[in-house]
Amino acid sequence: MPNLYSRSWPVLAAIALGASLATAQDTKSTEIKPATKDNKTRVAKAMAPRLAEVTKLRERANAVTSKIGDLASSGKLNTNDETVAALKELVQELGQINEQLKKMQDEIEDIKGWIEGQNENLPIIAQDISDLKKYKNGSYLQVQYSDAQNNAGTPRPNDGFNMRRTRFSHTGTIDSRTSYKMAVDFSSGSQRLGAELKDAQIIYDIEPSADKVGTQLLAGQQNIPLGYELERSSSEREFPERTAYNRIMLAGERGRGVYVKHGINENLFVHAGAWNSLTYNDPQQVEANTFRNLSGTRLAYHAGLKYSTPNYELGLSGFFGYRNGITFTPTGGAAVTTPSGDRRFFYIDGAYIINPQWTVRGEVMIGHDRVPTFSGSGASRRTNMQFGTVRGNHLQVSYMPNYRNTVSARIEFFDPNTGVNDNTQAWGLAWSYMFNPGLRLTFAHEVFKEQGIDVKNNQTTIRLQVRF
Repeated sequence: MPNLYSRSWPVLAAIALGASLATAQDTKSTEIKPATKDNKTRVAKAMAPRLAEVTKLRERANAVTSKIGDLASSGKLNTNDETVAALKELVQELGQINEQLKKMQDEIEDIKGWIEGQNENLPIIAQDISDLKKYKNGSYLQVQYSDAQNNAGTPRPNDGFNMRRTRFSHTGTIDSRTSYKMAVDFSSGSQRLGAELKDAQIIYDIEPSADKVGTQLLAGQQNIPLGYELERSSSEREFPERTAYNRIMLAGERGRGVYVKHGINENLFVHAGAWNSLTYNDPQQVEANTFRNLSGTRLAYHAGLKYSTPNYELGLSGFFGYRNGITFTPTGGAAVTTPSGDRRFFYIDGAYIINPQWTVRGEVMIGHDRVPTFSGSGASRRTNMQFGTVRGNHLQVSYMPNYRNTVSARIEFFDPNTGVNDNTQAWGLAWSYMFNPGLRLTFAHEVFKEQGIDVKNNQTTIRLQVRF
């Protein structure tokens, strides 16, 4: 007769296994808790299918253990081989259930560990994203070939390749209200090898707003908000250069000062500020070799408003400053001091998007100033002595048949003094092709016609620009 111990060991093992399994599952099930309140919902959602499976397995284990208990209490373990065989099968099934439960528990622990790891990493990731959003790059590089017409018998020094702009620019965010813009051009000077500060601007949101401009304070060296062309980036314009009246009368497009923008509603905002009287690159400012307002010159002021909708835009603005005199010595003569006087400009600008393909934009400027261009050198360097009425305007039409191609036509007019026959008219045609959002090719040809003595200065420009 078989030994009683050898026939009954499966019963003892099964009972011990079932008891320990039930205890283990009860204990481990109480450990499945989220680490924090923040991840409680996510933990429950991720673990729900596995916990349901654990419940089913535990129910199966309880059922198997109950059957083992029934067989053990039947009194047939020592006399019935079929009962012993059934008991072995139940023990094997119980072992398989245990293995599945262990596997499921490992998965649950992995999920818990992953979520806890994510909870630890999420603040770091969020900070990284926030840091990235603090800096907005606006840099671009312009390589161009230009062919400039010259008067007969004059060499052609302006033809060839050059770096028109090598602009490194970025906007940074200090906090939810404070930001800044810095831009330096490394293609300045006659050889396009010098570095020149372009923008050094601080922006503070006095009254932040999501549906309008809000109220902003802007200070530093920055574009003067007159018309639309002075503020428009050189990386976005359809033609290689701004119109002549803006380049000459407001050289460099930027002044040093402070102004406020205030949104009346989502379509209308007003702006006003105080400035040095001359732009930072005005020839008279450069001649004085100082970054301050010139001695004897009072501050300038500006004011304006801008109304815009998705299809059109209209702006009115004015600038009121002062230009002091300079002293020079004509050849063979006594020193001469040019008169001082008020300088003022009034701008009307507008744009109309006819449809996604056609856009019309332009501006009109009427002012009072003298042309700041110098002639001569050293002590004999002189400027135009006459103040007078200054006029300038341009109209530009652009057609974009698709997102890659844009064709533009522009007509412009500049009269530096309406009392003298010295106005200039220009016509231009430009085509741009976008290889991708960062790479653009521009071909432009411009014809200039001067009143009085016509200068041969028509120009063709081929430019390749990359933004990064």
